Amino acid sequence: MPVWRFIETPPWNIANRLSEFPYDTEWCVIHPDGKKVAQKLEPMPPETQTIFKGDRVLVLKGQSKGKVGLVASVVKMRRLVYVEGLNPRYRRSDSNDSLIAEENYLKINEEVALIDPSDNAPCQAVWRYDTKGNRVRVSARTGHLLPLPVAARILDDLTDPEVVEAGDKDTPSEVVTKQTVDFISTPRLETFEEELTRLYAPLDKRKRFPTYWY
Repeated sequence: MPVWRFIETPPWNIANRLSEFPYDTEWCVIHPDGKKVAQKLEPMPPETQTIFKGDRVLVLKGQSKGKVGLVASVVKMRRLVYVEGLNPRYRRSDSNDSLIAEENYLKINEEVALIDPSDNAPCQAVWRYDTKGNRVRVSARTGHLLPLPVAARILDDLTDPEVVEAGDKDTPSEVVTKQTVDFISTPRLETFEEELTRLYAPLDKRKRFPTYWY
């Protein structure tokens, strides 16, 4: 049984961030207190994620119920969020007997909800497309637009596509977006290797010598 450690220090395990991680597997989940639980981890692909770091949310359960705060981090692999300064848990300091408060995790769509800016009430978010074809997040209750925070554009590898610059080893965008499949022309009866040879192999300009049979 594979082991996955539930750690809370960012950037966490890489399995937290990859949406294509194999979730349909029985895991031995190790919690911060050392407790081991055998369970399957539910996936949260990008098309279903509606809460991101920097979102303004309302806590629905726990000792911070009814309070509003900003999402400090999202743990995709466990469908959990941490809200800045809310839902605290306390531990004793190693140096003295003083108590230290830390944010405890909250379950997405169960213990937190987004704030609808039209009436400042909690709401569930859904993805829709506007008149220009852009994918936007709206309130399922009022249909009001829910703007995405800046951190929502951060990719799974923790890079910002609007800030990062392409290097020498990066694939150019024109190569990535180039259409390489022709859906209009009549398909050719050739293998994949024959197609690559036809498109990219140099032309053979040699002339065949005549063959004589005696």
